[in-house]
Amino acid sequence: MPPAEPVFVLADSGPSVPKENPRRLLAAWVLLGLVFGLLIFNALSAYFEPRPASARSWAGETLQFENITSLNQLAASGGGARQGAGQSLDALEQLIRPERGESPTAAGLYAAIQRERGQPIAEETLRELVYSLNPRDQALARIYGPDPLTQGEVDVLVSIIGTEHFLGRLAAVHARESVGDRAARAELLSQSRTLLRVGFVLGGLGVFALGIVLWIYFVICRADGSHRPLGSPLSGISWFQADGLALQVALFLVLMVLLPALLAPFGPIFALVALPLALVAVLALPKYGVGVDLFQALGPKIRFRNALGWGLAGASANLPLVLVVGGLGILIFRSLPEPSHPAVEVLQGSASASQVWRVFLLGVVFAPFLEEVVFRGMLLPALLRVTQRPWVAILISSVLFAAIHPQGIAAWFALATVGAMCAMLTLQTRSLWPAILMHATHNFVLLSISRWML
Repeated sequence: MPPAEPVFVLADSGPSVPKENPRRLLAAWVLLGLVFGLLIFNALSAYFEPRPASARSWAGETLQFENITSLNQLAASGGGARQGAGQSLDALEQLIRPERGESPTAAGLYAAIQRERGQPIAEETLRELVYSLNPRDQALARIYGPDPLTQGEVDVLVSIIGTEHFLGRLAAVHARESVGDRAARAELLSQSRTLLRVGFVLGGLGVFALGIVLWIYFVICRADGSHRPLGSPLSGISWFQADGLALQVALFLVLMVLLPALLAPFGPIFALVALPLALVAVLALPKYGVGVDLFQALGPKIRFRNALGWGLAGASANLPLVLVVGGLGILIFRSLPEPSHPAVEVLQGSASASQVWRVFLLGVVFAPFLEEVVFRGMLLPALLRVTQRPWVAILISSVLFAAIHPQGIAAWFALATVGAMCAMLTLQTRSLWPAILMHATHNFVLLSISRWML
């Protein structure tokens, strides 16, 4: 029987631990609590703020409609008809019908479904599109209106609505088919996108299975005494240092709100660098004897391949947790507004190339690095010192990490699992880099799905 092991095994290369400073900065914890409270209150206020029907994206219903249309096209190419397709469109049509007079998006989606089913489109359905100030909505009203189109009009209307997204492509198909172009459907509604989705789902199932295998392997290794956690990069810090970390986190969160608002008028690039500037400002505090610097927070050096291996393994192992725990959160809070994120809304809209790369730069590079330094590099070790219990520190830091995100309560469960996995990777390897890479991988996959799969 192996001897009892400590909770953490500390490496010799850790930061030097000064003698205990009798001074305390208890006000830092008060400030941190107030800042977190305000951020969470602001996030919940925005989440529960009543939204007009016109603000709803209808992304889920659009995706369902695209899947039905794609499967019908696959069945037709095989010389048959897919069973249940009519019932699926019936249910979707009934769901959208009450809202078609409240939102141009709902009206355009409803009109496309009716045209796809070969049904006449009522004037009341087109009213929201006709009176919209958006040229794209007006173009849809003309395509789905009762008056016949000419080839010249079709070319102009298609250029207005665009074909970047499914509803635009389908409207272009309907417009071109109305003037006798029978090749439009095969040209614009490519089956490769459907096959890509199928491949992605199969790949996701493979990663899900791999995640379960990794959990089993890890539990077996821990039972045998191997893969012992090395602890936090800041293990053994003093009470005063923990207070300083709390102050650093609080100041970063304040600057995270203020700097983007102050720099936004100068252009999107200035707003983009606001968060790195906030971290740079906070990391200047150690010069005044408070907190830690960046290299202490990141931890001892670790080989890139080891960090990447742990990061990818963590992302794979976290997928079952995200799906199960996140699904549970959505089920429990199904009566609340559906989760949403501004970055996802940008990617699912008519985003320009510059907007797309800015979202990816922020979500895949800046956010993982900054959030890991703040939440797992500063907040987690401070909570470890205060609570003396790793699981309590992981739980608190993960819940706070989830709560300041704008997706809403229903997404807190899934976000907390991401935070918990990053915390476990940090304590397992005594380095932030595996957590940063795992976080970046998670965000990259989500943003890619939002942009190219939905």
